Order: sequence, then structure tokens, then C-alpha cells
Amino acid sequence: MAAPADTPSVTLLRAPWVVPVGSRAIRDGALAVSGERILALGPWAEISLKFPQSTVHHSTGIILPGLINCHIHLELSVFGSSSPPELGSTMCDWIRSLLQKRMAAEFSEDEIYETAECFAKEQLVSGVVALLDTGNSMLPAFKGEVPEIYSLFELLGPTAQATEIALQTLADLNADICSTGHAPYSTSPRLLQRIKQRTVSQKSIFSLHVEENPDESRLLFQGAGCFKEFLEERNAFDGTFPLEKGKYHSVVDYLQKIGILDARTICVHCVNISNKDIQFLAESKCHICLCPGSNRFLGVGKAPLEALLQQNILPALGTDSIASNTELNMWHEMALIREDYPDIAAETIVAMATIAGARALGLEKTYGTLEEGKSSNCIAVEDEKISTAESEKEVLDILVSLDKPGKIVRFREMIAA
Repeated sequence: MAAPADTPSVTLLRAPWVVPVGSRAIRDGALAVSGERILALGPWAEISLKFPQSTVHHSTGIILPGLINCHIHLELSVFGSSSPPELGSTMCDWIRSLLQKRMAAEFSEDEIYETAECFAKEQLVSGVVALLDTGNSMLPAFKGEVPEIYSLFELLGPTAQATEIALQTLADLNADICSTGHAPYSTSPRLLQRIKQRTVSQKSIFSLHVEENPDESRLLFQGAGCFKEFLEERNAFDGTFPLEKGKYHSVVDYLQKIGILDARTICVHCVNISNKDIQFLAESKCHICLCPGSNRFLGVGKAPLEALLQQNILPALGTDSIASNTELNMWHEMALIREDYPDIAAETIVAMATIAGARALGLEKTYGTLEEGKSSNCIAVEDEKISTAESEKEVLDILVSLDKPGKIVRFREMIAA
């Protein structure tokens, strides 16, 4: 007897390897999916018996969860790539160069929007299913197919006057617009606290650049360094910084004491944090996002990933913008982590690009791992290197070393084949 017309159809996705993340990789594995949800996963022999009347689609690669890009600035895409800072220059020199480029450019709103949408589409093609986009302008929703985008309107205010202007802007924002601060060196304590209060009331994410460069702490605690010079050039140094002497031990300590750090906060970069800072971050349950490509591009150093992992902090990954990276490619970020931290297990790196980002964005019930009940929006990575893999370790090592996979096939493309 035929099944009732309203019975959901079941599709099986079979691949040489399925990497669920959070559980062991499955050789000759399969997913049973119905609509947008995973019904079951396991060895092909078991899944095919459990769902015998299903449509089957075969992949020649590795099926895994879609990637999560936890830090990107799409609005900067229109300005194109930049040259890395010259040897001996500072991060402030790079910021000056970027600002000069922005001021000299005469791009229309349509051009900014269209280029941002193009880069967002490229993220989707590369296997990203969700991203956190931060910008100083509010881009309209994209019309084409892109990843799920969570947008934050970024505010700055390093002086009393700039703080008042930013606070008024904040007050005038529509209730459905989520906001965030830029960085401790560019946003006054009062403004950071008010933005955080708003995000708490909205139950939204607060993402902040933290300790990307050692000059940040020099400004906050000594009133010195390149950021002081940068602000003085713009008549934006009015005594807001340095902070009260002896009150804070570090940038992280400062953020903790003014109420910024909690489970909905993402601290981005974290290159110059100490072991004590890491303890504060762990205790606050806030999330960390590393951007190894941007850090290498700007020459600011490497985050203490091993120490973070020792405190049970699994950082997410982000690409940052094309202005501070050679490419916006999460596979490249994973490959850099493998290169910079060769002792970190490949499964940890894959988890950073998937479940860690999902947790940071509050999407862990939908994305990040392949599990029963979660989104079927998975990806398949097809590359000639995969055919030689004989063990789970080899499969994971291949994933984090590809840099540019031969082909990414998204779920919709798999079932349409």
C-alpha cells in the first residue's frame, strides 16, 4: 500500500566518510534526512536497512557540518585587498592606510551592498552556513542565497564628545538592530557598558576586538603607544584614556570589572592575553574567536591557543575582512591553525570551525555537529586526497590541511544531483 501523501520523504546521503564532529568519524557512512532535519546517521549498512525505501544520493568525499565564520566585516569588501604593513610599522599605520582608502573612495551604497553580497555568496560556496558580520553601516538584507547572517552595528567613541554622539545613535536605533562596540581602545567605558546593557536586554551577541595589539593596553593603562598618537592626530584624545591608575591589571580584567564578559560575549583575536586573563575568560564563560589569517597579515603575533584549550576554552574561527587578510576562506584559517600549532589535534581544529562557532552564535541546537534533530544543511568536501584516506586520523588531517578544497558540495546540491 502506498504511503500517505503527507508522509515526509526520506533521503539518504552516503559518503566514504561522515565526520559528525563531537563523535567518531564514520567510514562508509550515511545520513538519513527529511526536509531540513537529520533523522539518523551511522554506517551505511545500518542506515540503508532502517530506511529501505529512501532516495539515495552518493558523495565521493567527506560529509561534515557546515562551517561557521564568527568574525567578518562584509562592508569593507568593496575596498578590496590591502598591502600588509611594512616591517617596522605599527597596526596604527595600517589603520591610517585603510581610513585613507575609505575617505578617498567614492563608492555608492549600491556598490558597497553588491560587493558585500558577492563576498557573502562566496562564503556560502566555500561551505559556510552562518556568519557574524560586524560593520559601521547597516546593510539591507541580501536578495540572493547567502549563509545565515547575524549582523552587528558597530559603535566607536574614544572621547566624551564621541561617546555622547554614539549614545544618541544607540538610542535612536530600531529595537531589532543589534549593536556592539569596536574595541577597548576605541570605545569609552561608558559606551561599552551601555551597549552591553542593550545587548543583554535583547539577548543578542556582543562581539569585541580584544588584545589584538599590545598598544591597546599601553593606551588604556599608560596613555601611550601608537593608539594615543593616532587619536591625537584626530583630536580624539581628551583624557578618557588612560583609565584610573592601578584599578585594572589587564584589558581582560578591565572588561570583566565593567561588566562586559559573559556567555553572550565574543572576544575576537586575543593575541596578547596572559594565563590569568584566560582564567578570567573561562570563569566568565565568554567565547573566543581567533583570526589567524588576519593576525599573520598584520604581523601582530599568535593567540595562545594551547593555553586556551587547557582551560577548556574551544575558540571559534573567523576570517576578519579582506582589508586585513589575503583571502576570506575558513579552510585557509584551519590550515593556518594547523601550521601555527602543529601539536593541536586535527579534530580540535575542525571543531573550532564548526561547533565552537555555533556555540558562540547560540546556534548549537541547529548547526555545528551532525546529530539527530539538527539541521541537514551539511556540506561534502570532495578532493583527490580523500581517496587515499584509510583512517579517521588521515581524514581529519586532510580536512585541516586542504586550504583550498577541490570542491564543496552543499546539501541542496547533493540532493539535486
